Amino acid sequence: MSLALEFSEDLANDPEYGPKHYETLSSRDILAGILKEQGKFKDSEEIRRRVVKYREETLGKEHLATLISSNNLASTLHAQDKFAEAEALYQKLLTGKEKVLGIEHPETIITVNNLALVLSAQAKYEIAEAMYKRALEGFKKFFGSKHPDTLTCANNLATVFQYQGNYEAAEDTYQWTLARRKEVFGGLHPSTLSCINNLATVCKSRGKLKMAEDLSRQAVEGREQALGPEHPDTITSVNNLALAIMAQGKYKMAEPILQRALYLSEKTLGGEHLWTLTSVGNLAAVLQAQGDYEAASELNRRAVEGSKNVLGDNHPTTFTYLSNLATTLNCLGKSNEAERILRQVVEGKERELGEDHPSTLTSLSNLASVLQDQGKYEAAEETNRQVLERSEKVLGQEHPKTLIRLNNLAMVLHIEGKYEEAEEKIRLAIERRVKVLGKNHPDTLASVGILTWVLRARGK
Repeated sequence: MSLALEFSEDLANDPEYGPKHYETLSSRDILAGILKEQGKFKDSEEIRRRVVKYREETLGKEHLATLISSNNLASTLHAQDKFAEAEALYQKLLTGKEKVLGIEHPETIITVNNLALVLSAQAKYEIAEAMYKRALEGFKKFFGSKHPDTLTCANNLATVFQYQGNYEAAEDTYQWTLARRKEVFGGLHPSTLSCINNLATVCKSRGKLKMAEDLSRQAVEGREQALGPEHPDTITSVNNLALAIMAQGKYKMAEPILQRALYLSEKTLGGEHLWTLTSVGNLAAVLQAQGDYEAASELNRRAVEGSKNVLGDNHPTTFTYLSNLATTLNCLGKSNEAERILRQVVEGKERELGEDHPSTLTSLSNLASVLQDQGKYEAAEETNRQVLERSEKVLGQEHPKTLIRLNNLAMVLHIEGKYEEAEEKIRLAIERRVKVLGKNHPDTLASVGILTWVLRARGK
């Protein structure tokens, strides 16, 4: 029996205290926190639900101790990916803290930040952005612009910008955070290196591929020095470096880097660890890009099976690996099997995540591509229109992924001989890509190439 548990039981059984006494509940909350840190989330949740219940009975729902215990329960729910319930509890907490403490009290601001975390985890990026902005202003006011909590909040805001495709704002915010982390913590602090890693990923998305590669190398070298070559964060940076190199079409250069990442993951974490499976999937992608579809297929099957064993058949990550496998099978000419798998994936993601979740839309877009490759152009057009409509609704008309889907619709319209609408769609894609990504971004140039084909077909 742990010391915390023994102390908590002594208080609960002491006639002077009892199970609902303030000190008993405080000790129970501490115990629940220890269990959470140990990964015993269900035990922690059970204790914290009881603590909140007793606090409400003895102190009232708006007592500060009740609000703090409720916050602890919400964090335990969040840790178990019970996002909807955690969100509802954080919303309730926020209302209570605003009433009891005021809208600018540090405890209120912390709850705003926690709510933003849960919203972001559910891809509710627009609301999460507003919450993070409010939290960031509050942290700056109370703690200063260089406080660790302020910088973590800024980093999270940048991530939300990135998810929304607002890469310019994401890059600016990462740069702001990075400058202060270097000043406060130094260049080799894990949080500084994490920010460098994040900045590299957004530079890749903006088409600043050489900058992304240079930053990724800086992250790898820094993490090797600070954490060691076998640390999971170092392996993550190695993976990201390879992806930055892949984005430049340097597949032969990227392949040994990804093989190294996979070797280190297997050695350090084991063959079925989630980060190992990420390395497996990335290596499959680089092999597929080089036309080695059999090897890519084998690796993708390994990722699927590993994810099923660790997370289960219906976990979103398992569906993602299944989607990757379907893409490889399509390259092997097994389009019927690829279509069957993708329909299964779309159905599963719609059930588990919702029809409009960004991950669901990605798989639906992949299904449209397979249908197009099968010559099922009418079905491909219908699916592309469906995914474009949902993407505009969820991500916005100018999100880079929305523009990919607009581009894809133009492509299938061109194949069908619907040249007038194809030209209209591809011109719109070019206009928006120039605005969002710049005229020299690879995606913008790809759309210009498609416009050239359409114009030739129209005799222009």
